[in-house]
Amino acid sequence: MTIRSRMHALTTVVILGAAAITSGCSLSLQGLSVGHAPDGPSYRITAEFAGADRVVPGAEVRAGQDVIGRVSEVSTRNFTARLEMRIRDDVRVPRDVTARIELPTALGNPFVRLNVEDGIGTPMGDGDAIPLLHTSRGPDIESGLAALATVLNGSGIDQMSTIMRELSAAFAGRSDKVRDLADMLNNTLGVVDDHRDELNRAIGASHTFSAELAAGQPILDRALTEMSPVIGLLLSQREQITALMHQASALTGEAERVLGSAGTELSAEIDDAGTVLAALEGFESELAPTLEAVARFLGGFAAATPGDYVTFNGTFDVTAVIAKLLTGSAPLEVPEARTLAEVLGGGVR
Repeated sequence: MTIRSRMHALTTVVILGAAAITSGCSLSLQGLSVGHAPDGPSYRITAEFAGADRVVPGAEVRAGQDVIGRVSEVSTRNFTARLEMRIRDDVRVPRDVTARIELPTALGNPFVRLNVEDGIGTPMGDGDAIPLLHTSRGPDIESGLAALATVLNGSGIDQMSTIMRELSAAFAGRSDKVRDLADMLNNTLGVVDDHRDELNRAIGASHTFSAELAAGQPILDRALTEMSPVIGLLLSQREQITALMHQASALTGEAERVLGSAGTELSAEIDDAGTVLAALEGFESELAPTLEAVARFLGGFAAATPGDYVTFNGTFDVTAVIAKLLTGSAPLEVPEARTLAEVLGGGVR
């Protein structure tokens, strides 16, 4: 037997042995434990998906372009797919992370992408789960082939031809305008990106305002219900309100006419009134002490004659006092008593 014959026989035996072992023991590559967890220490998290077709244990778990773990188990629960993943200990996954099943290429194996950079929550621990609300599925090869088959069957060729023809007619001879429009759109997007924080705050304020309106909806409903009779009353008295507005307009016109014809005289009278009021305000400092002196005199006079009487004869010149208050003339001349007998006998005038 030649060396080539021996090598051929040995190869045949190895192939048959591998086939026998594989068929007899029901062993497959997916059943192997190799590649179901990342190298080194790791922790376990789960994620629920609406579907996980073609995702097998050992599939990569990525964050960006970095492989941070692998799928260790695929199962179903309550009509949803449940993926158990092993994540490296040095990678912190926030609790509000989102997960998505994607394809690296059209014919590649699907993997799970975790948007770790978008999360701001506390890190997940061993055994935590990503809910179905935070997971999604990207396009798969079956959907792409189905869409391509739809186009190739003729259902979309006519529409595509029409779109291309219309675009060609719209762009013909307008390349400069289209370029300017693209530049304007780029600048607009740049401005929007620069004011992203303000837009986010405005959207947040609008959301808060909408929430407050929703919370106060019963009050608004009650206010609108109670305003209905008031509006009905105003509508029933619309003619009276209209007549009142016309009369107010006529009164305004008449007042304007009067003020226009006698504006100078009225202004002079107002100035005179201001002068009189200013003079009275100036006399206040003299009038108040005078009245206080009269009050003290009457009190002392009453205390000087308890149970008795005193004859007092005097003259009070009212005209001179008023003239003093109004014109500010010289003070009144009061005659002085000469003797005590004249005072007691009424000699002072």
